Amino acid sequence: MIDSLYTLFNFSFLVAILFYGIKKYSSLLKVEILDQELQKFFFLEQKKNLDQQVHACNCIIDQQVLECKDLANKIIAWKENFQLRQRIQQTERELLNIVLVQRYNKQHMLRSAQIIEARVVPHALAQAQLDLYEWYNKENNGLLYIDKIIKKLS
Repeated sequence: MIDSLYTLFNFSFLVAILFYGIKKYSSLLKVEILDQELQKFFFLEQKKNLDQQVHACNCIIDQQVLECKDLANKIIAWKENFQLRQRIQQTERELLNIVLVQRYNKQHMLRSAQIIEARVVPHALAQAQLDLYEWYNKENNGLLYIDKIIKKLS
């Protein structure tokens, strides 16, 4: 019976120590649990903020990608426009060159004709005068007509 009393006493003592420990450390445990919950809340808020920042960065990146594509399309359009203008200018230069060559040839032909006329006409006129004079000299009635023409030309 003493053994059971002793066992009961030991068991009661252990239960008392257990209650004393729970009472003493329960406040520390509550503080630790609250601290962990606060940390969990803080980390959830931080995760939420970081998710919002990631979303904002992704939106900015998407916007920049669209702007880059738009800029690339504009560059392509500008290059095509530039090449078209170059082809138009090249065609205009070729047409201008053709017109200038034609104008040069025409002026050259006119100048050549003027030079030939300046050299040939006086001689041809003199020769024609002589030929007409000889032809009309053979006939007596043409002498008066030739004299009038010579006087007008001289």
